[in-house]
Amino acid sequence: MRQKGGYGQFCPVAMASEVLCTRWTMLILREFCAGSTRFNELRKGVPRMSPT
Repeated sequence: MRQKGGYGQFCPVAMASEVLCTRWTMLILREFCAGSTRFNELRKGVPRMSPT
């Protein structure tokens, strides 16, 4: 069962964050752990994240 307004990604971290976390915290941490160091890299990894 998917929640309305979910992240739309098939990733265990993304799925867990839909249940456990608020907004983008876990997804941003996942991107940092994956090696993202720049804002545009984060936006590619978390496509529905707002730039503001």
